[in-house]
Amino acid sequence: GKFDMEGNPIKSDALYNYVQSVDDPAIINNTQGFVYTYPNRIFAHFDVDQFETMKNRILNATGSNRAVAVTINPIEDAEEEDIPCLQFLQCLVRDNELTIHCIFRSNDIFGAFYSNMFFIAYLGLKMKEEVNKEIVGEKLNFGGVHYHSTSGHIYNTDIKAARKLIKANK
Repeated sequence: GKFDMEGNPIKSDALYNYVQSVDDPAIINNTQGFVYTYPNRIFAHFDVDQFETMKNRILNATGSNRAVAVTINPIEDAEEEDIPCLQFLQCLVRDNELTIHCIFRSNDIFGAFYSNMFFIAYLGLKMKEEVNKEIVGEKLNFGGVHYHSTSGHIYNTDIKAARKLIKANK
């Protein structure tokens, strides 16, 4: 596509569609038959909009460290083999800069990393915009993503492409 980035194995149209799933009611309400989706777990799990909760916590106490969302549900996920890789999100505001922190229990650093990073960045930008609509005075800036993965890996099916990318960037 027009906005493809060199070295990114996921093409821009796919990234755009993935990121836009944040606003897709079928994804949020999980009517497409997936075990879970991140938008579903963040925006509608157990009828709780954790994004809205994070936003309200920022608005009520800008410096709070309580603007958090989780995607894991021990009751529901205990019997599932496929549990969310993204476990935790936190929005922090320091010196008028909003950063979003995330923790992945596992991360495909060649394939899924790109879409996950764009999705998380989009959430951070969306949070900044939503908060800025409601605050009076100095608006927030977006300071980026702090991305943590406790178990990064590359699948065997991606090894050749990953090696090619590494060689191309030497």
